[in-house]
Amino acid sequence: MKRVSCSGILFLDPIGSFLFLQRSGHGDYAGYWSLPGGHLNDGETTKEGAIRETLEETGYKVKNDLVEINRQIIHKDEEEIDFTTFLCRVDEQFTPELNDEHTGFSWAQLENAPNPIHPGLSITFQKMGSDELGIAKMMVEGDLPSPQQYMNITLFDIRITGTGLSYRSGPDEFVWRDNSIYLNEEFLQRCNGLPVVFQHPEKAVLNTKEYIDRNIGSVFIPYIKGDEIWAIVKVWDKNAANLMSENQLSTSPGVVLYGGDEKVDVGNKKFLLIEGKPRLLDHIAICFNGVWDKGNPPSGVSSINVGDVVMADASDEKAAAIEAKKPDSVKLDAEKLARFDEALDKTLKCLDSLSSRMDAFEESEKEKEKKKADKKKADAEEESEKEKEKKKADKKKADAEEEKRKVDAELEEKKKKVDAEAEEKKKMDAEEEKRKADAVSDVRKRIADVENRLPKQLNDADYAAMADAQVGADKIFLMHGKRAPRPLDGETLIAYRRRLASNLKEHSPAWKGIELSAIADDNAFTNIERTIYADAVTAGLNPAEPAEDYLREIISEDITGRKISTFVGKPSAWMGQFSSNKRRLVGIRNNS
Repeated sequence: MKRVSCSGILFLDPIGSFLFLQRSGHGDYAGYWSLPGGHLNDGETTKEGAIRETLEETGYKVKNDLVEINRQIIHKDEEEIDFTTFLCRVDEQFTPELNDEHTGFSWAQLENAPNPIHPGLSITFQKMGSDELGIAKMMVEGDLPSPQQYMNITLFDIRITGTGLSYRSGPDEFVWRDNSIYLNEEFLQRCNGLPVVFQHPEKAVLNTKEYIDRNIGSVFIPYIKGDEIWAIVKVWDKNAANLMSENQLSTSPGVVLYGGDEKVDVGNKKFLLIEGKPRLLDHIAICFNGVWDKGNPPSGVSSINVGDVVMADASDEKAAAIEAKKPDSVKLDAEKLARFDEALDKTLKCLDSLSSRMDAFEESEKEKEKKKADKKKADAEEESEKEKEKKKADKKKADAEEEKRKVDAELEEKKKKVDAEAEEKKKMDAEEEKRKADAVSDVRKRIADVENRLPKQLNDADYAAMADAQVGADKIFLMHGKRAPRPLDGETLIAYRRRLASNLKEHSPAWKGIELSAIADDNAFTNIERTIYADAVTAGLNPAEPAEDYLREIISEDITGRKISTFVGKPSAWMGQFSSNKRRLVGIRNNS
């Protein structure tokens, strides 16, 4: 299946809104909401392609940094779409200039995102909100490929073991693993926490030293895939993770059998080991070739970074050229695997038939013995005793140099590992300190906000100013037959003055329709206050034409402090209560 590389950009503004584009009918998923992006041109990196596609589809030229947040494989017809998503934070929202690939756009937060969302983008959002368990489950479901980086670990999808027929080159024997022993819940439980090591230890099982030297991670989620057991594993060792990501590697389980497994002689000094239930599942080793590749190329470690990638404009001839470059050994191994499977069926039915099939894989024992004898004779005739001694000395020297090189390489590797762990710890400590500082700062802000909401304690000067404000206003309120209200508990001086002025502004033609609380500047309010008070005094001294039954007392003070009362209105409104009922002469009686 041909793999095509694509990439796109998810834009995020400061308030948490993402840019969504609605796809037109020019491609698949018409009407779905996605992000700007598309196929890479030949020779482009994923970042370059994402920037170019964004400019073509939105007219926006990327200015800020891009951060890779997801990479996934989308299966479509006869293609695998290898899509890389970048996150770009922008200082403010922009209006895209859409081409014919999209019909609309929307800036929206995730909880209010437009529907329907493209399935690939939905997986990206799901990954952004997941922990390592959620990401691992998405890998098991096939929504996310292997590997996936999460904080300080790399999650890989690897094979624990296969079942059926395979071949072990070490003991030179075929092996059969019954799937009923391995493809069950009990065996999955035995895999939990299984250490992942790099290459098998010298002995069959790990000891303390081998565990320390070789351990790179552990099994996280084991699961059944077809006729094999696979698992999502956590890898902490960065060097090992890089090697597993960039090279096609395999796996080999370290198991200890009971020893009573059935060994069948299939002829020509060949044996088929029919394994029973393993006694111990000790470790899973990362290696270059595994028994359960079954003669195929290495396939035990799944890595999205390994494989043939064809760009969007690559022709079928290019894809065919890539296929043609595969080594013949791959084709031969595939042929071997087919013969292995065929040999298994024959073995279970008839051992004589399997014996004849073994000749298709290697030479007969008789031919081997003859070749060994011929080679030994040729060596004896070619080399003298002196030359043999020289070769031994050279080999000993070469072995010593190789051993020293290995030791030096191991020391350098351990040093790099220690340095990387120290740097990672330093980074995590810095992040923790920042988190604590941010938490303390947030608490302080909350305390300050609460303090600002509490009523302020008035001092003597504040009380005096409040009293002066009340006395000054009371003189004017009296001119209108009212009294100035007293200050409220917790009320500030400026708030009290605004309340007094609001009660008198009805007498000011210029300010009676204005909301005084909207005047933010205190100096401006003071000038307005003077105008309102002056207008209220004028209205009190010169009231409008009073009603017939209206009489109001106006109290003022002279320079000596004496209170002087004047009255405005109709005196009859007060004196009428003391007058008798009016009488009218209707006639005079004259009784003489």
